[in-house]
Amino acid sequence: MAGLRKVAVLLALLLATASIAEGPRVTRLEPARWDGMLVADMEFENLFPRSIENTLRSGLPVVIDCLVELEGLESRGILLRSELGYDVWEGRYSLRRGNLSRIFEDFAALRGACDRFEAMPIVPISDLPPAASFHIQLRVAVNPFAGEEADRVARWLAETVSDPRDPDSREFRLDLSGLIDGFFRGAEREKGWGESRRFGPFRLDELRWVEVEIQSGMEGP
Repeated sequence: MAGLRKVAVLLALLLATASIAEGPRVTRLEPARWDGMLVADMEFENLFPRSIENTLRSGLPVVIDCLVELEGLESRGILLRSELGYDVWEGRYSLRRGNLSRIFEDFAALRGACDRFEAMPIVPISDLPPAASFHIQLRVAVNPFAGEEADRVARWLAETVSDPRDPDSREFRLDLSGLIDGFFRGAEREKGWGESRRFGPFRLDELRWVEVEIQSGMEGP
């Protein structure tokens, strides 16, 4: 039974990764200034097609990556990573983004927190000349079976599914491990990205000031 369950989970992962036909979309970006930082409101669509939602509800991890690139000044890229999980025993969803960690009682609340970022910190204002114009390019990716929890799940999937002394069982385990490393790790690196959108031009001295609680999600250039 354990072996059948693992095969079922693996098939679910294959379907989830292969069926992301229409990529996630960036729909809005509005930069602002806050206490020495350039921040931005961002909105997205199609982060959770049915296959991704089902993957998350099954207890497997999902990662949303947002790549922010500043153009026209000293070009730099910043990765904003959100790691999502679901506790099938507690029936609660989790979100980790930088030093932010939140728990949600239902999927709709989690989805709302992922579809819209408010005042996300980008770069220190001191890095930007006040009167220089710049553009911001934004791209988002959704990847099932990614993040820190993915390694734990991969180990579970790759365990021996029957008697370890059985050559057929060992062969299946090696094939499964190779498939995980080759297909899913490749999927995490290459798949899931939606089209890039370019916003601007902006000037720092023309941006509005905001007063909000900042949520750090930066992983660096």
